[in-house]
Amino acid sequence: MTAPLRLVAVLGPRWTSTSALAAELTDLASARALPVGVSYPTEAEWFGRLRDGVTLHPEIVELSGAPRARDEVAALRPRPTQGRQVVRDRLRRVADDARAADAHTLLLVAPAAAWQAEPAALRRELCAVADTVDIVLPVRRADEALAAALAQSVRLADTTNEVALTARAALADDARAHEHRYAELLRRWVDPEGAVRVLVTPVTRGSAAEKLFATLNLEHSRADRTAEVATAVTPPASREALEAIAKLAQRRSRFGWVPGVRRRSDAQLIEARRSADDAALAGVPAFAFGDSERRMLARRFRTDHDAVRAHVAWQWPSGAPEGPLRDAWLEWFADFPARP
Repeated sequence: MTAPLRLVAVLGPRWTSTSALAAELTDLASARALPVGVSYPTEAEWFGRLRDGVTLHPEIVELSGAPRARDEVAALRPRPTQGRQVVRDRLRRVADDARAADAHTLLLVAPAAAWQAEPAALRRELCAVADTVDIVLPVRRADEALAAALAQSVRLADTTNEVALTARAALADDARAHEHRYAELLRRWVDPEGAVRVLVTPVTRGSAAEKLFATLNLEHSRADRTAEVATAVTPPASREALEAIAKLAQRRSRFGWVPGVRRRSDAQLIEARRSADDAALAGVPAFAFGDSERRMLARRFRTDHDAVRAHVAWQWPSGAPEGPLRDAWLEWFADFPARP
């Protein structure tokens, strides 16, 4: 008799490093270093890797019957959409393969799916192939998430026309700010019938996979871990690098009509982006807002901050377990001003 299968779907809002989590899980799966009994479908098991070498599962948006939006500035290149029945058949196959391998947990990761997938339909589809289902929502502090989103947009300033590196500029895009309205997001995903659990996991520095495993109460011994996980997703660039890119983009926009200027500007932008990415991968501090801007964002997102705190208290009535997960939650809440 096979063990019950638990299906865990990690549905990330945008700019919550969900692609980086997928990259880490892909490397762990390839090295056979996942926790015992955990399956993460990769490559041909799902719909193949992206050109970045990472396997993730955005097709579960189509599984819910919703259209998958195209993100023009996504960190990972999108795959073509799939028909709902095609995704349903593939999910059933990977679930059957997981059971045949005596796995107790099947992990799926879908960046940008938190607001795109239709909750009731997705719950119904996932429950049809597994004994229990958990939805995991990665949450990132608003100041960090919006800084990462703005940095990504300014990095492509010649396409997005975004050059201002301020919190108000980040908030000017309503869709970008709405991604991190966690109070509404939690209401959207909580199952009124209580059949599917909704968990939150913190997005902070360090291994995203280790925090996910701790959130799911999965044992992952140090002996199982790879010595080093390759970075498949480039971190945000520094303020200095982004300011240089913004100036080049403004020059291109202003003088691009002059013969030869647009061609030289395009070459300079390519080189500036390459240098910015190399510096980010080498550990140069990423762009961040100043203290006054962070305090302003804390006030703007106070309700969402409180909703996450309440959900964490529900997940762990006695507090998160000692170790990296508790440290991550302490870091997540640390920089928000206390309520007067």
